Amino acid sequence: MSIRYQAVGVGALLAVAGVANAFTISNVADRPTLLASTPVPLDLSSRGLTGLNGNEFTAPISSVSFSGELKVEVFGNAPAFTTGLNDVVMVYTFTGDSNIFGIEGFSFGVDSSVEIDFADINGSTQGRITADVTAGQGDPGVTVTDNVGSNDTWDFDYTSDNIGGADGDETFTWYIRTGGDIDVSFVDVLVTDFGGITIQAPALVNRGGGNDLDVPAPGVASLLGLAGLAAARRRR
Repeated sequence: MSIRYQAVGVGALLAVAGVANAFTISNVADRPTLLASTPVPLDLSSRGLTGLNGNEFTAPISSVSFSGELKVEVFGNAPAFTTGLNDVVMVYTFTGDSNIFGIEGFSFGVDSSVEIDFADINGSTQGRITADVTAGQGDPGVTVTDNVGSNDTWDFDYTSDNIGGADGDETFTWYIRTGGDIDVSFVDVLVTDFGGITIQAPALVNRGGGNDLDVPAPGVASLLGLAGLAAARRRR
């Protein structure tokens, strides 16, 4: 099952496959607008991720014909995984260098030992940060695919306007916003044009077992309370 979107404007949404809970595209003008409610870096070191200030992760991209960088920054309304964390933003900066070819695509989760969380990504809000995009760089097609029998993937398709290459150095920046009941880990990311290489970068993942970041989902505490009361009544 595949859902495909083309980021063409604020609130733009195109679903190729019919899924009721498809993610929403909402482009923003700049980072201050995006991070108004999530102003602090969210430290991921407790999840085993090592990065600059605990929230910034950079993966270089280097092949014979294309090169660049993928940077991921994570922010929240709280600096750590507490019960007050309910708004998380991950900012992805895709950079392509001037080279023989530009970068055509990024596929998160392909053949990764840790699988992306299809439900969390599909239920999120995502979009372009316009001020951080190189003038003239086109938007990608963004697809989240619920694969049967293989890893789910979150894909960025720049086929219509590759990043970097003959056009020189180019950058495209994308965000994903979700609640606090998520997990984050490194996943394999296949970077392609003529050929491909694999790097690793943080993404929303599904490792199973309990609330992802030990942050109770809304209503969980009350549900547990009701379950405990019911059990107590049965014991009487």
